[in-house]
Amino acid sequence: MAPVQALYLMRSPAGAGLPTRISEFAWAVRDLVRHLGALRLGMPCQLMGTGRAFPWAVIAGAPVASGHIVEDMCLGPDLAEAGTPPRFCPDALVTSTLAAEADGLATQRTRWEHGHIGVIAERAPRDAEGAGRRRRVLAAMVLYLCVPRWPRWC
Repeated sequence: MAPVQALYLMRSPAGAGLPTRISEFAWAVRDLVRHLGALRLGMPCQLMGTGRAFPWAVIAGAPVASGHIVEDMCLGPDLAEAGTPPRFCPDALVTSTLAAEADGLATQRTRWEHGHIGVIAERAPRDAEGAGRRRRVLAAMVLYLCVPRWPRWC
């Protein structure tokens, strides 16, 4: 049994402007297309926000209190390193609504960007070294870490 990530999509609020609608589209491409590709290649996926399920035997000993503002980005590689990489379940759908205000959207994006950069700086060198020595699952997780979490042009 492995951790599972549902299809997690962000929706634009009613009456949202073009930048917010583009963000919704970019989120779908990033989380649906990328996760489906990994699933078809038999590779793990990154954990994304909400829509996660864990077998108790896996999560009971996992480092869930990482202190990062993007704790999901830390937990996925930790679980993969422990031998239980997350898998994508496209049949389970979870949605959230993007911030309606430009300021709220910018705050959300900044939090995710800064958290993502911090995790890349901390984890990518260590995980890349481990991937080279151990297995392709960690290599896939390193590649996931290096893909931008939030498109800057949104």
